[in-house]
Amino acid sequence: MALEESIKILHLIFKDFLQLLEKLHEVIQQEHAALVMADVASIERESFRKQSYLEQMHRLDSQCIACIKRFSSQDFLPRDLQQIFELIEKTDFFQAKELAEMGKSLKKKLDLVMLGNGNNQALVMRSLEHIENMKKNLLGKSHAPTYTPSGKSTAWSHSHRFLREI
Repeated sequence: MALEESIKILHLIFKDFLQLLEKLHEVIQQEHAALVMADVASIERESFRKQSYLEQMHRLDSQCIACIKRFSSQDFLPRDLQQIFELIEKTDFFQAKELAEMGKSLKKKLDLVMLGNGNNQALVMRSLEHIENMKKNLLGKSHAPTYTPSGKSTAWSHSHRFLREI
């Protein structure tokens, strides 16, 4: 396959990656809103959408790797995108510059998606910790102090359990 053909394919892959990252960012924002509202149906829907986009990104990644392998010659196998951009620059400066800009956009968008997903993960973890603490309190496993109306600490009593352990 000619270098020009590989450049076109890589360009299309980058474009598809950008579109998918944009959709993934939108899903992560909607997932965040659903988590805040504790809307279980929306959380489930957004999680499935997110999984679908991630699977599409894995397929694109495989296509990108295959395309990168096409750039290789007997003497040269690019180790990263920068080396590919340098190779392309020797044949088509404009395409190399455009692909490099797309690569920067991909990195920025990916960082945004990862930050949003990390925030959502932190929210889920705090919710799980809260649920675990509530469960311990209700089952009487917590030895958290209780207070009288005047604010004095009282000893925890197991007789105040709301639920029995199963």
